Amino acid sequence: MGSKTSPASTSSTQNPSFNEALAVWASIGVLSFGGPAGQIASMHRVLVDERRWISEERFLHAHNFCMLLPGPEATQLATYVGWLLHGTLGGLAAGFPFVLPGALVVLVLHRLCTLWPCAARSPWRRIASKTLHLPRRLVWSRPRLDRHLYFLL
Repeated sequence: MGSKTSPASTSSTQNPSFNEALAVWASIGVLSFGGPAGQIASMHRVLVDERRWISEERFLHAHNFCMLLPGPEATQLATYVGWLLHGTLGGLAAGFPFVLPGALVVLVLHRLCTLWPCAARSPWRRIASKTLHLPRRLVWSRPRLDRHLYFLL
Protein backbone atom coordinates (compact mmCIF):
# COMPACT_ATOMS: atom_id res chain seq x y z
CA MET A 1 0.00 0.00 0.00
CA GLY A 2 2.93 2.40 -0.25
CA SER A 3 4.97 4.15 2.37
CA LYS A 4 3.58 5.69 5.54
CA THR A 5 5.41 9.00 5.19
CA SER A 6 3.76 12.37 5.59
CA PRO A 7 2.76 14.13 2.34
CA ALA A 8 5.08 17.02 3.25
CA SER A 9 8.07 14.79 3.92
CA THR A 10 9.55 13.80 0.61
CA SER A 11 13.20 13.48 -0.24
CA SER A 12 13.53 17.14 -1.25
CA THR A 13 11.64 18.73 1.65
CA GLN A 14 12.54 19.31 5.30
CA ASN A 15 10.31 19.29 8.37
CA PRO A 16 10.89 22.30 10.65
CA SER A 17 10.45 22.40 14.40
CA PHE A 18 7.19 23.90 15.65
CA ASN A 19 8.93 27.01 17.07
CA GLU A 20 10.80 27.62 13.82
CA ALA A 21 7.58 27.28 11.83
CA LEU A 22 5.73 29.60 14.23
CA ALA A 23 8.39 32.29 13.77
CA VAL A 24 8.17 31.99 9.98
CA TRP A 25 4.35 32.13 9.98
CA ALA A 26 4.41 35.20 12.21
CA SER A 27 6.89 37.00 9.96
CA ILE A 28 4.97 36.17 6.76
CA GLY A 29 1.58 37.06 8.25
CA VAL A 30 2.63 40.32 9.86
CA LEU A 31 5.17 41.65 7.38
CA SER A 32 3.62 40.82 4.02
CA PHE A 33 1.63 43.47 2.21
CA GLY A 34 -0.24 43.44 -1.06
CA GLY A 35 -3.21 41.35 -0.01
CA PRO A 36 -3.51 37.65 -0.71
CA ALA A 37 -1.37 37.78 -3.86
CA GLY A 38 1.55 39.29 -1.92
CA GLN A 39 1.11 36.89 0.99
CA ILE A 40 0.97 33.85 -1.28
CA ALA A 41 4.06 35.03 -3.16
CA SER A 42 5.86 35.49 0.17
CA MET A 43 4.77 32.04 1.31
CA HIS A 44 5.99 30.48 -1.92
CA ARG A 45 9.36 32.21 -1.72
CA VAL A 46 9.93 31.27 1.92
CA LEU A 47 8.32 27.81 2.10
CA VAL A 48 9.25 26.38 -1.30
CA ASP A 49 12.34 28.23 -2.50
CA GLU A 50 14.25 29.19 0.65
CA ARG A 51 13.33 26.69 3.37
CA ARG A 52 12.14 23.76 1.21
CA TRP A 53 9.45 22.77 3.71
CA ILE A 54 7.00 21.82 0.96
CA SER A 55 7.49 20.84 -2.67
CA GLU A 56 6.50 23.07 -5.56
CA GLU A 57 3.96 20.53 -6.74
CA ARG A 58 2.34 20.22 -3.31
CA PHE A 59 2.24 24.02 -2.86
CA LEU A 60 0.57 24.58 -6.24
CA HIS A 61 -1.90 21.75 -5.61
CA ALA A 62 -2.83 23.28 -2.24
CA HIS A 63 -3.04 26.76 -3.76
CA ASN A 64 -5.37 25.55 -6.52
CA PHE A 65 -7.61 23.89 -3.96
CA CYS A 66 -7.70 27.01 -1.77
CA MET A 67 -8.71 29.11 -4.78
CA LEU A 68 -11.87 27.02 -5.07
CA LEU A 69 -12.86 27.50 -1.43
CA PRO A 70 -14.77 30.59 -0.33
CA GLY A 71 -12.86 32.91 1.96
CA PRO A 72 -9.33 34.29 2.20
CA GLU A 73 -7.12 31.99 0.18
CA ALA A 74 -3.81 33.12 1.71
CA THR A 75 -5.07 32.28 5.20
CA GLN A 76 -6.45 28.95 4.00
CA LEU A 77 -3.19 28.08 2.27
CA ALA A 78 -1.14 28.95 5.35
CA THR A 79 -3.48 26.97 7.58
CA TYR A 80 -3.28 23.95 5.28
CA VAL A 81 0.52 23.99 5.08
CA GLY A 82 0.73 24.48 8.85
CA TRP A 83 -1.59 21.52 9.33
CA LEU A 84 0.45 19.48 6.88
CA LEU A 85 3.64 20.16 8.81
CA HIS A 86 2.40 20.04 12.44
CA GLY A 87 -1.22 18.89 12.57
CA THR A 88 -4.10 20.89 14.02
CA LEU A 89 -1.96 23.04 16.30
CA GLY A 90 0.30 23.85 13.36
CA GLY A 91 -2.71 24.86 11.26
CA LEU A 92 -3.95 27.20 13.97
CA ALA A 93 -0.49 28.64 14.51
CA ALA A 94 -0.08 29.25 10.77
CA GLY A 95 -3.50 30.80 10.16
CA PHE A 96 -3.67 33.09 13.20
CA PRO A 97 -0.89 35.54 12.12
CA PHE A 98 -2.80 36.25 8.91
CA VAL A 99 -5.92 37.33 10.83
CA LEU A 100 -4.23 39.14 13.71
CA PRO A 101 -2.96 42.33 11.94
CA GLY A 102 -6.37 43.20 10.48
CA ALA A 103 -8.13 42.48 13.76
CA LEU A 104 -5.69 44.73 15.63
CA VAL A 105 -6.23 47.59 13.17
CA VAL A 106 -10.01 47.33 13.57
CA LEU A 107 -9.64 47.22 17.37
CA VAL A 108 -7.38 50.31 17.38
CA LEU A 109 -9.79 52.24 15.13
CA HIS A 110 -12.70 51.24 17.34
CA ARG A 111 -10.89 52.41 20.48
CA LEU A 112 -9.89 55.65 18.74
CA CYS A 113 -13.48 56.42 17.83
CA THR A 114 -14.82 55.56 21.29
CA LEU A 115 -12.16 57.44 23.25
CA TRP A 116 -12.29 60.57 21.12
CA PRO A 117 -15.80 61.15 19.77
CA CYS A 118 -14.52 64.06 17.70
CA ALA A 119 -12.39 61.54 15.79
CA ALA A 120 -15.59 59.73 14.80
CA ARG A 121 -16.77 62.89 13.06
CA SER A 122 -13.60 63.16 11.00
CA PRO A 123 -12.51 60.97 8.06
CA TRP A 124 -13.13 57.82 10.13
CA ARG A 125 -16.86 58.44 9.99
CA ARG A 126 -16.82 58.73 6.21
CA ILE A 127 -14.74 55.55 5.92
CA ALA A 128 -17.06 53.68 8.27
CA SER A 129 -20.18 54.87 6.48
CA LYS A 130 -18.78 53.79 3.09
CA THR A 131 -17.62 50.47 4.51
CA LEU A 132 -21.08 49.72 5.91
CA HIS A 133 -23.01 51.21 3.00
CA LEU A 134 -21.66 48.96 0.25
CA PRO A 135 -22.58 45.58 1.79
CA ARG A 136 -25.96 46.95 2.88
CA ARG A 137 -26.62 48.21 -0.63
CA LEU A 138 -25.63 44.88 -2.15
CA VAL A 139 -27.88 42.94 0.21
CA TRP A 140 -30.88 45.20 -0.35
CA SER A 141 -30.44 45.25 -4.13
CA ARG A 142 -30.13 41.46 -4.40
CA PRO A 143 -33.87 40.70 -4.91
CA ARG A 144 -34.05 43.21 -7.74
CA LEU A 145 -30.91 41.76 -9.27
CA ASP A 146 -32.37 38.25 -9.08
CA ARG A 147 -35.55 39.41 -10.86
CA HIS A 148 -33.53 40.95 -13.67
CA LEU A 149 -31.28 37.92 -14.09
CA TYR A 150 -34.05 35.34 -13.80
CA PHE A 151 -34.29 34.95 -17.58
CA LEU A 152 -30.65 33.75 -17.68
CA LEU A 153 -31.43 30.64 -15.62
